[in-house]
Amino acid sequence: IHLTDLKVKKYAGLEQYDSIAIVAEKMEAKVDAVMKQVKDEPAPGVKEGDNFKEAGIKYFAFMKSIYTAYKAFGNAKTPDARQEELDKINDIDNKRTEAVSEIQQAQRKFADANGFRIEKK
Repeated sequence: IHLTDLKVKKYAGLEQYDSIAIVAEKMEAKVDAVMKQVKDEPAPGVKEGDNFKEAGIKYFAFMKSIYTAYKAFGNAKTPDARQEELDKINDIDNKRTEAVSEIQQAQRKFADANGFRIEKK
C-alpha cells in the first residue's frame, strides 16, 4: 500500500497520469479481492467475531476508496477535473487516521474479549 502511494506521488510529479490510473486500478482490484474474501468467510465463532469482521470490511472499503480516487485522478482529462479529484483524495486522506483508529479499536476489543494480547511495534 505504501509503495503504491509513493508511486502515485512520483507519477503525479512527472505528470504521468495514465500511470497513476494503472497502479491505482491494480491496487483497487487487490483490495476488492481481499474484501470479497473477508465478506465470504464466516466471522470467527468467538466473542466480538462479527464486530471484528465488519470492522475489517469497513476498513477495506475505505482503502479501496483511496485507490478509486487515485484512479479517477489519473483518468481526469483536464487540470480542473484533476484538481477536483485531488480535493476528493484530500478529503479521503483526512479520514485515514479515523479509519485506522476504528480497525485498531475493533482489534483491541476482539483481543480483550478473547484473551489475546496485541504486540505493539
